[in-house]
Amino acid sequence: MTEIQEIEKMLKDHEKRISKLESSQTVSKPDKKQKTKGRKSRSDLLIMLKNENFFKDYKRISEIIERLSEKNYVVAHGDLTWALAKLVQDGELSRKRIEKKWAYKGA
Repeated sequence: MTEIQEIEKMLKDHEKRISKLESSQTVSKPDKKQKTKGRKSRSDLLIMLKNENFFKDYKRISEIIERLSEKNYVVAHGDLTWALAKLVQDGELSRKRIEKKWAYKGA
């Protein structure tokens, strides 16, 4: 048997073993967005406040954080800015600059 034939045989054996291993294992991919049971996203919290008419008047981020902390939700200022921007884009909230700071109101 030539050297090339031996290499081809080894490759075929490896391919068989690999395909056997692949077929014996079932790997489940995790969901892209797996949430912890009962945990709400920042957007969910803001929608909850909107549904309670909290955004009837313009509210600053500090007021939003204060209201959420009253409801036992701990949220940092930086965590809210992205969620607020997304809700403004989606038309759920509107925003306005009041005294050099953004304030948000239900749309």
